[in-house]
Amino acid sequence: MNTVWNAPGDENGSNSESDLVYITGNATGTTKVVPLYIDDTPQENEFENYIPGNVQQLSQRINSVPVVKVAGNSTPTTFIGTARTAGAAEAQLTSRQVNGIWEYYWTIAPLGRSGATAGVIGGAGSAVGAGGSGSSHPIYIMAQPVSAYVLMPKVNMEMGYSSVGTLHERRGENRILDLENMTADKGQLWTRVYGSGVNEKGKERFERESNLYGVQLGHDFKINKDKNGNNHLLGGYISYNRASSDFFDRYRAENGRISDDKYTGKGKAESISLGITKTKYTENGSYYDLVGQVSYLQNKYKSRDDYDAKQRGYGLLFSGEIGKSIGIGKAGTLAIKPQAQLIYQYLNTKSFNDGLRKVSQDNRNGLRGRTGIKLSYNGNSDEGRTNTYYAVANVWHDFTKYENKYTNIGSDKVTEKLGTTWGEIGLGAQAPLGQKSNLYIDTRYEQSFGNSRRSGFRGTIGFKHTF
Repeated sequence: MNTVWNAPGDENGSNSESDLVYITGNATGTTKVVPLYIDDTPQENEFENYIPGNVQQLSQRINSVPVVKVAGNSTPTTFIGTARTAGAAEAQLTSRQVNGIWEYYWTIAPLGRSGATAGVIGGAGSAVGAGGSGSSHPIYIMAQPVSAYVLMPKVNMEMGYSSVGTLHERRGENRILDLENMTADKGQLWTRVYGSGVNEKGKERFERESNLYGVQLGHDFKINKDKNGNNHLLGGYISYNRASSDFFDRYRAENGRISDDKYTGKGKAESISLGITKTKYTENGSYYDLVGQVSYLQNKYKSRDDYDAKQRGYGLLFSGEIGKSIGIGKAGTLAIKPQAQLIYQYLNTKSFNDGLRKVSQDNRNGLRGRTGIKLSYNGNSDEGRTNTYYAVANVWHDFTKYENKYTNIGSDKVTEKLGTTWGEIGLGAQAPLGQKSNLYIDTRYEQSFGNSRRSGFRGTIGFKHTF
């Protein structure tokens, strides 16, 4: 069946045309309607389940002209179908009765479970899913891969943040070690494995559940103490990250109606990162930690309706962290440490074609800040072999809003609003293994304030050896 659908359109099918099947009697069973398009290139490429044209859902509900009519008895799902468009929209066959005649037509604005229009979300211009002060537009049916295309850049950025972490996640506690006597100018080797699980819900419609795993190997190739007794560490590291994500759309529809099943597909991402670090520990208990990192990444998408796509990209990151240890009591075994950290990240991902439409994600810039406090206990032991235990509490904030950037899918621009502030609590410990080796662990739980838009956990186990 050949159907063409162009913008702007309206609820009565303007700017669309189609073949029509007219049944004068009754219709029973279930029949799938398949729109077929053959382009006008010399190859005459054939596309099934595809409606050509530049149809977009903008400021009003729009439908196509009827493609099937039944004069006799029928049901709402006697004829079903799903069709792709050149943009973010997915057309689904739905039905209505007009003067006793069943009409089956394409729509990209779903009905609620009871048959009423599903409502509206905020929008501006032709941007879909973007909150703002512009006119509202109806919720409309998104193609299955769209949620992954929109949220995967956030997954990629979280991978970059995870590689850097905080100083104590990445390196354990070095301030309590007598690095100058232990190293003899040979440096320190360290490695850690880490993982996290995060659930993140957009304010408008898209959600993700992501699990991330990573391994990191680093070496401080220069450790020295200056004339004031301050320790300086200069080193580098290599990291490998792998993230698996499930994506969801709260307004996912079937047969033109909102479905209870929100799952739309999955994605996998891998990255390799190289970093350089400069850390200073002063005699008075303060420290600073500087990190520069470059990452190379690859994404793989697989939607619920079997769309496969691959994508490459790279990221740049710079982190600065400061803190100061303040002793409590005369023994000096208890200390409180205020901390602050600021991380800037740049992400560039290549555009790609998923077999039907071109997809490009705006280059992303992230500025993430942290302020917190750490309470630690350093047990008395031989020099360089101190046990330490700590509890930490942080507040994280993303200064750059995710919805300021868009994913371009064909002629549509799509984004999502994500939370920007969340709290974190954690516990950690470090224990000696031999004269110059230490094992350290760190576990943390995070939760957004006042809602459940972001929640998750992460953990680290590391080992370091000072030569």
